[in-house]
Amino acid sequence: MNAFKTLNQRGQHNWIKIVCLAIGLAVGVVLIGKVGFEQSYDDFFPTSNRIYLVCEDAIHEGEYSHYPHTPGAVAPGLKRYCPQVEAATRYTNMSMEMPLVTEDDKRVRTNFMLVDSCFFDVFSFRVLAGDPKKVLSREDYCMVPLSLVEKLAGTSNPLELVGKKVFYNKRGGWALTIGGVYEDIPMNSNLYGMEVMVAMPTIAKIMWDGRENWVGNDRYKSYVRLAEGITADDLKPQIEKMRNENLPLDELRKAGVDFEFSLVPLIDYHSKDEGVRRMMWILSLLAVVLIGCAVMNYLLLVVAGISHRVREMAVHKCYGAESKHIYYKVMGESVVHLLLSLLLAALLLYAMKDIVEQLTYAPLSVLLMAGSSRWVIGLTCLVVLLMTGIVPGYIYTRIPVVVAFKNYSQTHRLWKLFLLGLQFASATFLLVLLAVVGKQYQLMINDDPGYDYSTLGIVLVDETSVEQRQLVTEELRKLSSVEGVTMSYANLTEYQSGDDILLPDDDHHYMNVADLYYVGDGYFDVMGIPVISGRPFTEQADTLREVMVSRRFEERMRNLAGWDQAVGKQIICTSFQGPYTIVGVYEDTRIGSITDPDTRPSVCFYSRKPEQMHYLLVRFHAMNGLEEANKLIKELMADTPDISITPYHQMVTELYTDARRFRTTVMIGGVVALLIALIGLIGYLAGEIGRRQKEIAIRKVNGARTADVLRLIQRDVIKVALPAILTGVIGGWRVALLWLEQFSEKTILSWWLFVLCALGVMSIVLAVVAINCWRVASSNPVHYLKSE
Repeated sequence: MNAFKTLNQRGQHNWIKIVCLAIGLAVGVVLIGKVGFEQSYDDFFPTSNRIYLVCEDAIHEGEYSHYPHTPGAVAPGLKRYCPQVEAATRYTNMSMEMPLVTEDDKRVRTNFMLVDSCFFDVFSFRVLAGDPKKVLSREDYCMVPLSLVEKLAGTSNPLELVGKKVFYNKRGGWALTIGGVYEDIPMNSNLYGMEVMVAMPTIAKIMWDGRENWVGNDRYKSYVRLAEGITADDLKPQIEKMRNENLPLDELRKAGVDFEFSLVPLIDYHSKDEGVRRMMWILSLLAVVLIGCAVMNYLLLVVAGISHRVREMAVHKCYGAESKHIYYKVMGESVVHLLLSLLLAALLLYAMKDIVEQLTYAPLSVLLMAGSSRWVIGLTCLVVLLMTGIVPGYIYTRIPVVVAFKNYSQTHRLWKLFLLGLQFASATFLLVLLAVVGKQYQLMINDDPGYDYSTLGIVLVDETSVEQRQLVTEELRKLSSVEGVTMSYANLTEYQSGDDILLPDDDHHYMNVADLYYVGDGYFDVMGIPVISGRPFTEQADTLREVMVSRRFEERMRNLAGWDQAVGKQIICTSFQGPYTIVGVYEDTRIGSITDPDTRPSVCFYSRKPEQMHYLLVRFHAMNGLEEANKLIKELMADTPDISITPYHQMVTELYTDARRFRTTVMIGGVVALLIALIGLIGYLAGEIGRRQKEIAIRKVNGARTADVLRLIQRDVIKVALPAILTGVIGGWRVALLWLEQFSEKTILSWWLFVLCALGVMSIVLAVVAINCWRVASSNPVHYLKSE
């Protein structure tokens, strides 16, 4: 109770300490929660430590590659060859963000996966309705998550849609029967994003059936659950036997290819990824910096207020209080301050819940409870409590009673300057990191990927008929705002399927390429991709068996096959029968993103058939023509209400959502750290000015001007701020380099960027000093010398 009574005690700045500690804890706890969330991926299964992802380790022409996918026959093969495997399953992507439509025309965009009947043997998600073994063994049957039932039927009753017909893409299209419902997959799972599980036997209706394929078509995610006490190494003899009996190893070696299968623990696949580990380390450091900054500010204000409480502590000692009693008293106050800070932090997080969840891409409740988060948060609070209790208690117990009653004049100035310096370093560190992250983000969203997307629009046309695609293409070309229209199979912002390249009468596999499949009339003109040699496709004639290749393709074949040039040569691409003649070479384009680029050479083929295309591409004279084009599309495709042209620039920007979230997180942390540091500076200045006001008055009597007094105080602050800011700049530079390692293209870290950050922090610090000292520096010295 006494601790509550001291909250409003004069000169202690208790509420400022509590507010600053609350802000630091609120941001720090979120960062700790995010780290715990990333480390908790797939650890919620009872058998998590026994589930493994099957991967391919391939060596092609001396280049090693690790793929988290396999051909279709591998998972059941492991179950058959390895008695230590209790269960094995596989699934493959069918389509993403496609409509699922009910008979009463309710629709929701969702993801479709082709899943085999053993999926729930490996992954113990709770099944709410239906028998997954039977459902996932029947053609044209599927299972859906509970959240989809709520969206389509408006109820949480899992039986509501069981047995009902739904349609893929549009009403009256390909029909599926919902045979079961399962609980939603948590966000901290590598399987998150799986929604409609279509029975694997349906695959033959959709694509080539590669379920029994051992080489190529490695599009399947394969998982196994091992028996208790079995490790991945125990399976190596059986896996080698499986390879020898099912793979054409001699033919593969002649083609320059060799690969093996390896098992990666599911719980390690995400958390031990190099990029994830790097990000967790940086977020942990940010949490330490922010919480540490808040604690340093708390201690700084405590030290600044010692002179106001030293007699109170001396009185307690006179009445028999020992050192432990002083510690108990101070610790009790720290407990109250920490509890109030945590309460205020909880209110801040609740008020900012939407922003927090948007930045972390996870529910706040999950962040605070996922994995080890709650224990780390609890331990952090304990460390904060000990630091805010023991340090002040130590200082009070070291002051003799006699000294306390004699007009105690110790300023603990070194303590104050040390704590203030730590805060300056923390704030500078975050601002430097923010500057680098912001510069890299601008590079990513404005970089040249090899095609011009400044006035380009794209629309997914999978939901439309061939007639609609042709009509829309013709009508769009008539608009004055439209420069050109074409179609394509591939979207260059996405990772593409791969194919091997061979030569006629040569069974050697030269390389694997990113296959863009089909493009339409005027594709290279509309996309703004330069053709550097040869010519574009012969339009309106898709029987000429022509192919175009990228610059990187031509360069690789010069080394591998001794070509002098690519134009005129014939190649065989494994997805296409017979040889095709190369008619042109186009400039390399980025496929994917700077974060995850597909660096393989690419090829594309010509088609005039709209049914072979997924995307319509529109080149505008200026983007203000987008509204008119979208209006036309909605009129011509009224049966597809949510179809519209998306600016390509928007799609490119969305590739770097994680970087934007990180930039915003660092920005919030930087603002918080700088704000806390400035509050600490103001507290320090208040004490210094109070202590030195008579000195300042005497200096003014002896002729010092206001500017001289300001320089005097600023000089003392600069002595602390300068080394602290330099330390923060160096720390920010080192961490920024670590963060930049994940990108294939990096921003240039010019020296002036760090100088500007240092000058910016120093300018703010000096401005705060000037504002807070101006009143005393410019006032009449008589006011401060009256008592002399």
